[in-house]
Amino acid sequence: MAKVNVSKEELFCKLLGSFKGKADPIRAMFEWLTEEMMEGEMLEKIGADKYERSPNRKGQRAGTRSKPRRWDTRLGTISLQIPKPRNGGYVPSFLERGKRSEKALASVVMEAFICGVSTRKMEKVAQAFGVKDMSAAQVSILCVHTMRRTR
Repeated sequence: MAKVNVSKEELFCKLLGSFKGKADPIRAMFEWLTEEMMEGEMLEKIGADKYERSPNRKGQRAGTRSKPRRWDTRLGTISLQIPKPRNGGYVPSFLERGKRSEKALASVVMEAFICGVSTRKMEKVAQAFGVKDMSAAQVSILCVHTMRRTR
């Protein structure tokens, strides 16, 4: 693979230009960054880039997971196409296993519960943060955890 020397300013201008026409450029940059982080982690795990032949290769890629992973962030709900190795598993380092929401979002839900906001109204609060849907049952589960911690 050829290496190209590009100054930081040139790289920044190219990146910024590619996101200018988007409806939400910050969110688009965040989505791009998460995709690049996953590709970098897969490169490290497998030992070679896509379609690259290398004696250091430890495995093969098998495309992406069939179902996109929903990730609720402060920038809204992001749909992640997580790469899949042929052997073994892979979970991006920025995701916690089995958890969709950021700790910050969970803490907002718990604080609102402590302040007396009903579980039904919490769905509207979550939508204000850009989360597509949060059921009253999910809010109740978070609130039970909060009550256990405070006892």
